[in-house]
Amino acid sequence: MDADADTLRNAVRAERGLMAEKAALKTRLDLAMREAALSRQAATDADAALEHHAAEALAEKERLLKALEAARAESKQTEEKRASTATVAAVVERQLVDTNEEKRRLEAAAAEREAELRQLRDQAAEAEGAKRQAADADLKA
Repeated sequence: MDADADTLRNAVRAERGLMAEKAALKTRLDLAMREAALSRQAATDADAALEHHAAEALAEKERLLKALEAARAESKQTEEKRASTATVAAVVERQLVDTNEEKRRLEAAAAEREAELRQLRDQAAEAEGAKRQAADADLKA
């Protein structure tokens, strides 16, 4: 009978040990499931944050592309204005050269007219002198 009692006690001890091991495994399983749930939540949060940052980066890229396009358009307008200004400057420069040439021609013509006028005055003075001499000669005669 002692052998049956020992076997029964061993069986009860083994059953209690298995139940304790089962409880420990259940606790570990619960902890692992909680950890997995937290990991899934962290992954979901990370995905949401990543999508948010990707959307912000895409919006920033679009903004930068628009700014680049605006800068290119402004640069093109500036270049067109510069070319237009250079054309106007060339025309004005040519007009200035033409005006200076015309001024020189007019100054040369004025100098010629002044020389002709001096010559005519000299001739008039000579004619007046000759006229006086002739008048004095008539008076003496």
